[in-house]
Amino acid sequence: MTAPSTQRLARLLSLVPWLTRHEGVTITEAAEHFGVTPEQLEKDLWLVVCCGLPGHGPEQLIDIQFWDDDGHIDVVDPQTLVAPARLTVEEAATLQVGLSILQTLATGDEHELIEATMTALTEATASLVPTAPGLASTHVGMPIRTDLDSDPAIMSLVAGAARKGQPLEIEYYAATSDTVSRRLIWPQRIIVSNTVAYVEAWCGSAGDIRTFRTDRIRSARTVDDDGSAGTATLESRRVESRSGTEALEVDVRIHRNARWLVDSYDFTVSGDSDLGSAWVSASISVWNQRWFIRLVLSMGGDLVVVAPQVLRDAVRTAAQEGIRANAG
Repeated sequence: MTAPSTQRLARLLSLVPWLTRHEGVTITEAAEHFGVTPEQLEKDLWLVVCCGLPGHGPEQLIDIQFWDDDGHIDVVDPQTLVAPARLTVEEAATLQVGLSILQTLATGDEHELIEATMTALTEATASLVPTAPGLASTHVGMPIRTDLDSDPAIMSLVAGAARKGQPLEIEYYAATSDTVSRRLIWPQRIIVSNTVAYVEAWCGSAGDIRTFRTDRIRSARTVDDDGSAGTATLESRRVESRSGTEALEVDVRIHRNARWLVDSYDFTVSGDSDLGSAWVSASISVWNQRWFIRLVLSMGGDLVVVAPQVLRDAVRTAAQEGIRANAG
């Protein structure tokens, strides 16, 4: 999720409770409080009145009137949003576990921000759970830490390479064959499952997307990009591994149900896209068309290729072949 969308989500979650406590406030006053323009606040209000409880009938939707000429906002029915959302103990603990894992992948100032957030969650957890009668002490409020069984220095290199789109040369231990190989990889994203971290990357040796356990990466180093011999080696291996092709620039549309793709892959959202709409326009550089076609098909219509036409045709052909195979 991009920064503007996360900011809007936080604003929307606090908007209705705040308006409920400030009945009759004007759009201009509310916009000033939330640090947005009146036009943006009106867009938020139009989105809010389309939300509600399961069922989504007229009686389940949030009812706010704000279109009168006087510009005042009246909350008719806030549904359950009468107070700011509060975390349960379980939710706070889950967030702490996730932040602890994220801290392993973070670099620079991100560590300080994550540490401050975890401290706030610890304090919130302590205030939520009362001490049981008769107990002298409790562990409530203790910070929760979950460490990935990976070298922090290697994790930092992998995370940085994924963000910057840079290659890494790694020594990787394969447990199935009990061998160590040297590979050139282009990290795409990091996945964490059951406290085990994996990096999904383009592998120069395999000429395809591969997934590597980070705790089996024995060593890693960035490849020089300053015109040295290291760069020449990189370019030759890049041509060899990618069959001499260049990256294909692909334009897509992403449904809100699949908005997580923007954070997981190197999609660039179009600057004129409305992040509150059902669809956003984005682009991505694709090195392996077979991998990208599989990704599109796996999204069940939530990821649509707009251009180039050759890739649209390839996706259509692959889908038709899949349908025929399943029918047979």
